[in-house]
Amino acid sequence: MNLYKNNRIIDFSDLIIIPIFFLILIFLGNYLDKAFFIILLPIILIFTFFIKKSTGFLLLMAYSLSNGFIDREYNIGGLFGVQQISALVGLPFLVSRTNLANGINYIKKRFNLVKFPLYFLIFLALYTNIKNYYFGIFNVTMSTVFFRFINIYILNITLILVLKKYINSPDFWRRAVNFCFVFFALSTFFSENLNNSGFYTSVEESEFESVKRLYGFYGNGDSNTMASVAAIFIGYLLHKTAISNLSILNSIFIIILGVLGFAVIGIAASRTALISVLGISTFFLIRLLFSSNSKGNNGYLFIFILLFSIPFLGFVFNRLITQSEDQVYEVEDTSNRIGKWVYYLNYFSENPITYLIGAKDELGVGWDNKFHVAHNLFVQLVYNGGIFFLIAFLIWIIHMIKSGLRGGHSFFYISLPFLLCIMTVSDIGVLYFFLIATMAFISENSH
Repeated sequence: MNLYKNNRIIDFSDLIIIPIFFLILIFLGNYLDKAFFIILLPIILIFTFFIKKSTGFLLLMAYSLSNGFIDREYNIGGLFGVQQISALVGLPFLVSRTNLANGINYIKKRFNLVKFPLYFLIFLALYTNIKNYYFGIFNVTMSTVFFRFINIYILNITLILVLKKYINSPDFWRRAVNFCFVFFALSTFFSENLNNSGFYTSVEESEFESVKRLYGFYGNGDSNTMASVAAIFIGYLLHKTAISNLSILNSIFIIILGVLGFAVIGIAASRTALISVLGISTFFLIRLLFSSNSKGNNGYLFIFILLFSIPFLGFVFNRLITQSEDQVYEVEDTSNRIGKWVYYLNYFSENPITYLIGAKDELGVGWDNKFHVAHNLFVQLVYNGGIFFLIAFLIWIIHMIKSGLRGGHSFFYISLPFLLCIMTVSDIGVLYFFLIATMAFISENSH
């Protein structure tokens, strides 16, 4: 379906396949050994490719961004799990003729801009793990270095090949941002069911708060990461709402998807994601009131989304209001956000070599005897690899935002949640979804 022929927000075929996928997992998970799914899930992918090739690529992207669905102890040879086998299955489809038009400069620039962070993450992971092995921290062995490098290489090269194949297809990237979000949102809702069926879903139970924080199959992060993905997705919906004259059908889709986004933030219980979404929502409504170019009636649409989302947001509002002052400002490894940033920065000042090569020590043990990251991607980059990795990442962000804003000021709705969330989240999973949302925005606004 072409975006410019029917302007549909989401495809019906995508809405159908995702819930069927999870119902199959929940049902079969009660009867089959989990090792069987290492083969079954790639078979489902092959079947999808033959039914509709573009949907197969969407499912392949979802597989790539996942946590692997089952525990890694079931991986063949300790390495080949669902993601790795699915990448091999998708390879013949990926290496066929692509849509990359070498003669069109803006397409080449767009491709290079989005693929840079994917290569950057490969190199960062390799360097960090070799460094950790050298200094003997985090129990990293040479086999750990090898397996982690292979995993991120397969993941990122798969995404680069999909990017290259559909670089000139706005319709595909519109579907991709919706498909990937709905896929992981439903896995979040079904987290406990899937976990009870033996799948590797994430259910966090805090010793400080009587709540379960869920985030399903999303990889490279935790509940804050999944909530940040939801915040970016809501920003994408705001962009669509701000620039489009919406039909009744599209308005219904926007409401359903928007409430789904807020619901994910609610059950992931992320204060950061809530604050970032409320911030861009306020800007959105003010812009609709005072801009003659905005679609004024769509403001009422978003008010409906907020009203329908209230039942899901009670606990996260409560977490925001009742946050204890000592956990915000106490400079300890178990503190939250600001105190933890200062804790890391103090370490950097006491060990200035960190700015050059990254940390040579395990920096503290937090709650439940687990190492807790800096909750700030910029600080975490310095800790992992040193300031040169941070500088490269900042240069890329500046170029990415400048490129996005050339397509329209509504890119602000996508980029602001991303920037706010990586200020309080260290995990790279946020970056992957931001790239997909950015591709959807840039490709739509380059035509």
